[in-house]
Amino acid sequence: DWSPDGLQVIFMSDRTGNMELYVLSLLDGSVTNVSNHPAADGDPAWSPDGNRILFISDRDGNPDVYVMDADGSNVKRLTDDPADDIHPQWMP
Repeated sequence: DWSPDGLQVIFMSDRTGNMELYVLSLLDGSVTNVSNHPAADGDPAWSPDGNRILFISDRDGNPDVYVMDADGSNVKRLTDDPADDIHPQWMP
């Protein structure tokens, strides 16, 4: 998913043996793990202002929707139910 300013791309990868979220800077080519958690994280979506990221994680034992700041800080779970929650999207 492209950041709103077009300068970064967020993607999922299991390059470390665990599905994580990474941000690729198109300015310098750097790649940063922004989820950095032992649980599987995926389905990232940038907020329209580029400051936050919605994503799915099973860090509490079941796929739920989470939000975090674009740098990976301030992670908060938004859903908490026994169903698998997937593909979160922002409203414009």
